[in-house]
Amino acid sequence: MNFNFLVAFLLPILAGLMYFAMAAEVRRTSKFRSIMFGDIGFKKIEAAFILFGIYFITRPLQNILGPYPATLIVNCLRQFFLMAVIAPSILVAIFHWTPTPSGAPRSSKFAAYTVGGTLMGIILFC
Repeated sequence: MNFNFLVAFLLPILAGLMYFAMAAEVRRTSKFRSIMFGDIGFKKIEAAFILFGIYFITRPLQNILGPYPATLIVNCLRQFFLMAVIAPSILVAIFHWTPTPSGAPRSSKFAAYTVGGTLMGIILFC
């Protein structure tokens, strides 16, 4: 097997499948562990793993599409997805680990998604 094929196609797909498997494991065990951390936190962690799986599985798409403009567009969309969607989702999931009955305040969730996601998107395109 060609080493370039392994690195460019097979490993990102395997990494994405691994994140999907971790999301399935979180869903399977969240019934028991949600007693300690709360159900919302586990739903957010599961969503973050699914988003990471999508991010990694789309990596080979950059190589399949061909030369310069298409690969750059896909790369920019993937990085925007990582910085503006996945990063705030993980931050909100961490906020839900607080031992309060209501979880994270709405203002912190709003700030993470709007301010954090917007700033990450702006950083990407500057």
